[in-house]
Amino acid sequence: MADIDEQLTRLMAWFAAHRNDDWEHGHGLKLEEIEGSGKSIIIDVGGTPVAGLTTDKQRIHRSGTDWLEWWFEPGAFRAVGGRGNVGDMIERFFLEIDARVGRPQP
Repeated sequence: MADIDEQLTRLMAWFAAHRNDDWEHGHGLKLEEIEGSGKSIIIDVGGTPVAGLTTDKQRIHRSGTDWLEWWFEPGAFRAVGGRGNVGDMIERFFLEIDARVGRPQP
């Protein structure tokens, strides 16, 4: 499992890199509990170089509590997974960007 503190730090740096005193007021991150034993994350990427990225759903299933699904749709990265997989979800955000458009800055 990816370290959540490390991944959140990386994500906050990514958001900070896109600040322009306007963008950050309309874009953000949403983390929610989902029924059962999971979490849902939505990362708003509108107005960034990856705003138009779309991908098929990808899945990793290690156990009933250790799993995740993720995908890009226009303007957003979405992922769902087990409660302990939030770090993995954020890591997948960066891995998908790296694989498709190159390493994001920062």
